[in-house]
Amino acid sequence: MNLCRRHLSLAGAVLAALVAQAAAQTPASRPPPPWVGMWSGRSISSQKLLDDPVRKLSRSSDGDFWFVIDANGQVKGEGFVTYSADLKAMKWKVPIPGAGGTIDAEVGGSSGKIIKRIGIAGTLKDTPARPPDRRGPGGTRASTHGENHEVCELELSLQAMGTNEEGQPAAEVEGTIPGITFDFKIEAQVNVPAGVGGGAATAARGLPGGGLGMQVISVPANGWSPFQSFTPKVERGPGEPMRVMVEDKGEKHYILWYAVQQGVR
Repeated sequence: MNLCRRHLSLAGAVLAALVAQAAAQTPASRPPPPWVGMWSGRSISSQKLLDDPVRKLSRSSDGDFWFVIDANGQVKGEGFVTYSADLKAMKWKVPIPGAGGTIDAEVGGSSGKIIKRIGIAGTLKDTPARPPDRRGPGGTRASTHGENHEVCELELSLQAMGTNEEGQPAAEVEGTIPGITFDFKIEAQVNVPAGVGGGAATAARGLPGGGLGMQVISVPANGWSPFQSFTPKVERGPGEPMRVMVEDKGEKHYILWYAVQQGVR
C-alpha cells in the first residue's frame, strides 16, 4: 500500500509539473486552447487468441492512465496495466525433459494478474470543420487558425510507451509495447514413451521413460497496448469536460478505452 502511495504521489508531482509546462507554452496574449491540462482514462480488453476444439488461449487487460496535453496538442503521461492470460490445450508441444525434443501433451495454466507500468504519448489534432477563409497568399488558411476551436474537429491519438533494447523510450509497434513481457506458467501432463529420455536427467524430474508426470513450463507473452492505434474524435457538450471513447467488439474480442479532461474551460 505504501509503495502504491509513493507511486501515485510521484505521478501527481510529475503531472503537476507537466500541467504548468503546458500552460506556459501558450502566449500570454491569448488564452490556452480548451484541451490544455490533465486528462485521466481507463481501458479494458479481452481477446480469444485461440479457440478451437483442442486449444483455447485467452488474454485480458485492465488499465488506468493519466496524461497532460499542452497548447501544441502534444501528450505526455503514464499509467498502469494489469495483464492476465490463460491457456488450455489438449495437444501442445512440450519439451521432453532430458531428451532434447518435444511431445504433444495436455496443458493448462495461467499468468495470474501481472501489473506493468507504461508511459503515454500522443497527439491531439485540430482540423477545420468547414472550409478555411480565403485570406492570405494563394488563398491559404489564415495564420490565426486554431484560435477559434469551435470550428475545428479534434482527434486524439494515444500510444503506449515502453523501452527498447537500449533502455530508451519506445512507442508501441503493431499493438504491442516494447520492453514489456511476462511469463505464464502451465502444467503439462506429459506421458513419456518407454525408452525416450531415460536416465538420471528424466528420473530427477519424476518422468522416467514410460511414465506419466507433471511438468511446469513458462510461456512468454508480450504486453499489448490499451489503445490499439484507434484515433477517436474528441467530444464536448455545453459546460462539460472534453472526452474521448473507443469501443470495438467482435465475436472474439472486446476493446474499450476512454479519457476525460479534468475540469472544464
